[in-house]
Amino acid sequence: MMRLMVAGILLAGLISTPSDRRTNGAFTLTTVDGRTLSAAELSIGADGKISIPASKDQSPARLEDLVQIVPPGATVSSRPAEGEGAVTIILADGGELRGRLLPSEDGRGVLADVGLPRPVAFPLSSLAAIRISNTRNEAAERELETRLAHRDATRDFLIALGADGATAVPGALESLTPTEWTFKLGGQVRRGPLARTFAIVFASGSGQRSDATARVVLRSGARFAATLRSADESGLRLRTSFDADVSLPWSEIERVDLQSSRVEFLSNLKPSAVESRGFLGDDWPWSADRGLMGGPLKIGERTFAKGLAVHSQSRLIYELPESFAQFQATIGVDDPARQGNVVFRVLGDGQPLFESGAVKAGEAPREIAVELKGARRLSLEVDFGDGLDLGDRAVWGNARLIR
Repeated sequence: MMRLMVAGILLAGLISTPSDRRTNGAFTLTTVDGRTLSAAELSIGADGKISIPASKDQSPARLEDLVQIVPPGATVSSRPAEGEGAVTIILADGGELRGRLLPSEDGRGVLADVGLPRPVAFPLSSLAAIRISNTRNEAAERELETRLAHRDATRDFLIALGADGATAVPGALESLTPTEWTFKLGGQVRRGPLARTFAIVFASGSGQRSDATARVVLRSGARFAATLRSADESGLRLRTSFDADVSLPWSEIERVDLQSSRVEFLSNLKPSAVESRGFLGDDWPWSADRGLMGGPLKIGERTFAKGLAVHSQSRLIYELPESFAQFQATIGVDDPARQGNVVFRVLGDGQPLFESGAVKAGEAPREIAVELKGARRLSLEVDFGDGLDLGDRAVWGNARLIR
């Protein structure tokens, strides 16, 4: 039975960052409508109901009414692997893990220690890329971002370092060890040292489909999609998107972001109209679930698995298939140079529902919740602020509709 046993309920407004939401000594549960519940105990079984013994007259809620679980404050767990031999594993689900490669027992595939209770044998279909080199190399980093943004359906790419920069070589990875790769190039199988390899980008295949219902973020910085199995005072048991059954103590978990049937992410919908025009008349593209430059969707140091990236001046219009109660998002500017300055607006059926005022690069992300009042046409606008449109890469992080 899936049951959240909650003692001591506290209702409050939605706060901007997970670390701010953590209540010392208690779990913090955030609902889809922006409330927070403070829970002294937490257990998860199978039916999705939430029981609050301290409030007899309150009807039990469902797990799908939650969007986030933040465990109590605790000692930070072990940090991700660093230094020589450490690699970054980029998952097809948008997650990321740091670890060290291990020799696989059968000499095939990818085996790594990523700080979980036991080493993980990653199915190749669960991987988007592995960054092997920790050395800064602008040409190689651009090549990796481009290949990740436009993954080939049938070919892996080995990004090799050379005197003339970075070269992407197509083929098929056979195996990866702590010291070398085995790669099928044309009709031949070849081996090479990891020392001269920047990264490997994996074929997208037919596209990985996952039944994951949550995104788990660890205090080590690791993040991955998973399906929750159960939980009690000792920790959380789950099935990861890379087919590993894992048990984790709460002390290692930063937060759990939950998918809910009450939530529809705008990046999963196609806008009915897109208007984008820079200050000098340039057409700017927009992007779903990726940054405008092809990398992760970010506001400052905060990364979003879902959301929209646009450049001012832009308007995305959505014809909603049903009436939703709210639009929610985290807004901000992704501009490392800190020049961006924009204004966000939300309109429903042509009527203004929200305006942010000036939002500047370098500012903390802002959480917004906009009542839609039955609107069936939703418009998201980003306008110029001061400074023309320099650095105006605006982000609607986790842009979502709430039923």
